[in-house]
Amino acid sequence: MKTVRKDRHGGKYQNRIFLLLLLMAVVPLLIAGSISYKVYLDEVTRQTDLSMEAIEAQICNDVEVTLSSIRQFYREISTDDQMSWLKETGSIPYSDYSNLNEAQNLLKGPTYLDEYVGSYAFINIMQDWVLTNNGMYRLSEARNKEQVDALLEKAAQFPSTLFWMNNVGEKSAYVNGIYQSKTLDVSGF
Repeated sequence: MKTVRKDRHGGKYQNRIFLLLLLMAVVPLLIAGSISYKVYLDEVTRQTDLSMEAIEAQICNDVEVTLSSIRQFYREISTDDQMSWLKETGSIPYSDYSNLNEAQNLLKGPTYLDEYVGSYAFINIMQDWVLTNNGMYRLSEARNKEQVDALLEKAAQFPSTLFWMNNVGEKSAYVNGIYQSKTLDVSGF
């Protein structure tokens, strides 16, 4: 019986040594694995951030190129004969439909602008009328005169005659998807 007992004690000692050897092998592997995992995650995060920054820069560049093209187009048509006629017209020229139609087509722009320019408004402050893609009316008859006046006050602060303004927070001229007549949509300027 005594020999069996010794084997048991010897088995515990062997198990302890085996466990210690196993821990000596596994713990460094776990530590090295954790460090490798952290380094890998940091590198993947850094690469993702760099990729996102490059995508952001590309999108900003694309937007700038698009806005520059639109700005250039409207700058070029501002000296067109039809636009000069439109600027100088003293009253709403319903009777001169052909010139009006040509001016509207100019303001609408070429087909490639359809994706970027959803609507347009030509405000003739001196002659008190508005021409939009939704029709014509007297500026003084605009339903949202306060919004239009606020927009024109903001516009007066810019020295350039052609500029971009972000009015995303403004109330839209559309109610439940339906355009309200004689309402200048200043929400997207």
